[in-house]
Amino acid sequence: MTTIKNFCFFIFLFLTNYKSIAQTNIPQKIILNHPYGHDSLQMMDVYLVENRTAQTPLLILIHGGGWMAGDKADFNFFKDMIFPLGVNVININYRLANSDRIHYKEIMNDVSAAVAAVESNAKGWNIRTKNWIMWGNSAGGHLALLYAYKYDVKNHLSAVVSFAGPVKLDNDPTMSKAKPEDVRGLLPLITGKPFVESSSHQAYKDASPYYTRKFIPTLLIHGSKDDIVPIGQSELLHRLLIKNKVPTDFVELTNGDHGGHGATELSQELFRTKMMQWITTYSK
Repeated sequence: MTTIKNFCFFIFLFLTNYKSIAQTNIPQKIILNHPYGHDSLQMMDVYLVENRTAQTPLLILIHGGGWMAGDKADFNFFKDMIFPLGVNVININYRLANSDRIHYKEIMNDVSAAVAAVESNAKGWNIRTKNWIMWGNSAGGHLALLYAYKYDVKNHLSAVVSFAGPVKLDNDPTMSKAKPEDVRGLLPLITGKPFVESSSHQAYKDASPYYTRKFIPTLLIHGSKDDIVPIGQSELLHRLLIKNKVPTDFVELTNGDHGGHGATELSQELFRTKMMQWITTYSK
């Protein structure tokens, strides 16, 4: 009951801070498949709330799918939950990894181009130009972390959120709990190098958020029964962030699988509470 009351309080605080103030008579704006590049996958959906100001929170969403599948539409469930609360949402697609020429560097180029497109349209869209939050799930969580730690050269982001994203791609013991076919089949796609169990190519470290040297506030969410990306991956990063005195929270979805399904109601409510706390805190 206390958790429910806390969540309701943060919803009230959030709406008071961002949705009810400064009525600017700016209409809601929705742009689907806005291009940020020439490839058919270099598209983003833009959801801008009515009466928005330069203080209105902005989330950039990055979908999952093992780096080689998935679509921004997969994240519409989350957009549908957060957009009505007065949060601007940018939901991006990106070129998918393959064995030929698209690996993490190319996908980071896409994320950078999408961010640049948001920045260039900020004045016309009447949105904030900094203190954005990037949120990704699964492979998208990995991409969000990697971009936030290594590629956000203009410091647009104030925080990053990873839901079950892998963080340390080299031969780490936590990976032994993942499905072997995923490790051998998917990691070479994102890194561009074959997976060797006895040792890993430098590309595996270069593609790992864990090995970067610039960290920003990070919220980690992970299901305790995730057999696709083991929860130990998020635990590794959480300990590293604490060691480096970086603001961080870790929400374990008790009994939850890779998508959080099966998680206890208590842990789901904790997730929702932390979500609102982080959006409120890092959108100032």
